[in-house]
Amino acid sequence: MEDEVENSFDRVMAEHMAQRYVAAFTCAQHVITYVAKQTQRQVNDNEKIYLTMHLQRILDH
Repeated sequence: MEDEVENSFDRVMAEHMAQRYVAAFTCAQHVITYVAKQTQRQVNDNEKIYLTMHLQRILDH
């Protein structure tokens, strides 16, 4: 049950980030695609949020 709530929250946050921080989210998607291909591993929503936040900080400066 807790995992479902966390996953739901992560999805909502990822959607918010995609709408609010378009450039950072798009860049994060490119990085995530590259990482997934190189590591044969899927990246979860929580990691997408984290990466988007940090990319947005770079874009803000």
